[in-house]
Order: sequence, then C-alpha cells, then structure tokens
Amino acid sequence: MKNNQQTFHLLFDISLFTGFIIAFLLDWTGVINHQWLGIAVIAGSLIHLLWHSAWVKNVLQRFAALSDKLLITFFVDVGLAFGFTGILITGLILSTWLNLPLRNYLIWFNLHIAFSIETLVVLVIKTMLHWRWIGTAIRNLFHRPALLPSPLLIALPQGQFHSSRAEK
Repeated sequence: MKNNQQTFHLLFDISLFTGFIIAFLLDWTGVINHQWLGIAVIAGSLIHLLWHSAWVKNVLQRFAALSDKLLITFFVDVGLAFGFTGILITGLILSTWLNLPLRNYLIWFNLHIAFSIETLVVLVIKTMLHWRWIGTAIRNLFHRPALLPSPLLIALPQGQFHSSRAEK
C-alpha cells in the first residue's frame, strides 16, 4: 500500500512540476490554456499541501527545536506558498476572466513574471532537497520484485507437480 501511495504522490508531483513548466510557455499554450493550467497547478499544490498538513503542523509545533535541514525545508515551502499566492493574485488581476481595466498593466505583468521566476527557483531548490526521496520513489516505481515459487505447488522429483492443499 505504501508503495502505491508513494508512486501516486511521485506521479502527482511530476505532473505538477511539468504543468508549472508548461505554463511558462505562453506562446505554446496561449493565454486561455495558460490561465487554466495555472489554476490547475495552484489547486494541485493546495492538494499537495493538504496531504502534508500533518508535517506542517508538526513543524510549527516544534519550530524552535528544528534541525537546520527542516528549517530550510520549511522556509522553502513558505517561499513556494508566497510565490504561488503572488502568481495567483497577479494572474487573476491580469486575466481575461476578470478583464480589469489596468492603468499599470506592465507593472502587474512584471510582478507576475517575477513571482513565477521566484517560484521556479524555489521549486528547483525543493526538488534538490527531496532528491533522495525522488530517486527512491523512481527506483521503486520501476523495480519488479523477484517472482517467488508459489507455496501451493511442491515440485516432485519426477517433474510432476503436487498441490500442497489437502485434496478434496
């Protein structure tokens, strides 16, 4: 079960990362798809955060006694939350959905780009911090357990097989 959950989380996180990278390709996605993809990635990130809410709660409760690595991981996650919040707010202000009349469009656009770049940098750092887990999860995904002989069959010397179950 744990392996299936780990595989699901790995594939979900890879999808989020890929969606985030594709959202950078505005010329390729177009504005409408960029907006929907952005909302999907932010929603997926919130789901990811909910899955790990026990970790967040635990870190907040033991904040003063955290190791340096956990502190770094926590602040990287805060940086991601800050970046995604900035992307969401500036993205909605710029969106065709709200179609707001903006006097300072270029300022909002540049803020959106800055939040996106900050989030990408922090996302790469987060990926590096979790690289050992990612490698293990990928190995587990492609690892096939060795086939073991069935305990229900016992090989007899003549090459015949006999069921180890009681005959009916």
